[in-house]
Amino acid sequence: MIVAHNNDYNIFKQLLESSVDHLQKDALVRNDYYLTRGGTCLEKDVYNILNVKAKDTVFENNIELVSGQKFPDIVAYVHQSKAYGLEIKTTKANKWKSVGSSIFEGTRVEHVENIHLLFGRLSNPIAFRCRKYDECLYDVAITHSPRYLIDMDIDIGESIFAKVGIKYNTLRKLSNPFEPIN
Repeated sequence: MIVAHNNDYNIFKQLLESSVDHLQKDALVRNDYYLTRGGTCLEKDVYNILNVKAKDTVFENNIELVSGQKFPDIVAYVHQSKAYGLEIKTTKANKWKSVGSSIFEGTRVEHVENIHLLFGRLSNPIAFRCRKYDECLYDVAITHSPRYLIDMDIDIGESIFAKVGIKYNTLRKLSNPFEPIN
């Protein structure tokens, strides 16, 4: 049993670590299952795993799958005005890179702190990784709007935020977050 004493963020990180471990072990047994999964399906898988892992923690019955047009995909509430987030990304390629979310974060769920990214590489060999969202964003690409580029392999201190000299939580709150990047 995990008990929260102003340690909810550490518990959240433990839930993520345990969930990635669970996914990795399950993929060894059910490889074909994961080869058929995509982003939306993996979101549901992760949501279900997190709910099982959250038993007897502050997050029990407080995890929500928001998916679709909201950011991040999964929200774990400590209470009504404090939550942590998990964004899910997948690729069928044998790499750890992808296009991420809009830098404007107009669909961000209110009261979410410390978003993490769970990345599923759904090709052989299947693998999963999780790390803090802002640590694996290395650049911005212009699609229909400026979007972060994800690389799960970049070193700490090599993110886009380190390159432009502004923290993620500062940049995301600017009226024009693209300006410092541009």
